[in-house]
Amino acid sequence: MSSALMVVASLIATMAFQVAINPPGSVWQDNSNSGAGAPQSSERPHSAGSAILSDKNPSSYSLLMNFNTTGFMASVSIMLLQISGLPIGRKFLMWILLVIMWIAISAMTFTYIYTLIFLTEQIDETLDTGLGTAGFIWLGLMGILFLGHVIRLIKKMIKCVRKSIRQPRQPSSNMA
Repeated sequence: MSSALMVVASLIATMAFQVAINPPGSVWQDNSNSGAGAPQSSERPHSAGSAILSDKNPSSYSLLMNFNTTGFMASVSIMLLQISGLPIGRKFLMWILLVIMWIAISAMTFTYIYTLIFLTEQIDETLDTGLGTAGFIWLGLMGILFLGHVIRLIKKMIKCVRKSIRQPRQPSSNMA
């Protein structure tokens, strides 16, 4: 299981890194100064290598990069925990790794959906409905998985509490 987590985390980190260095919509290939001596242009000034989407739609670019960075950091965290030497075989640590993996996969899913939205100039109703439906289905699936794990955790906690209540307390040997 842990080797599969490492492979998936590596793939997600690679995808996220690629989105960061080659953002959707590409990057500006030239410098543009709308100052004195520059030809009049309707475009704002930009620098070569900066993302075109960040100039055209800053809020959308910020949202996309937030999802992408979340996926990247979560996957790198999984890799770091895997190689750290901690006893990953323990159930609690494995559960933490799985939760981090859910975060990474969810972030990359939303990165993909938002990239499709940003790269499609005229989003027709079918694509818009399909992407919205996919997003809601994904959130529903994550909610069901989360709820299932919370229920399991509550059951274990109840079991531990019952076990501690049933065990009679041992009298202290220091009592005189």
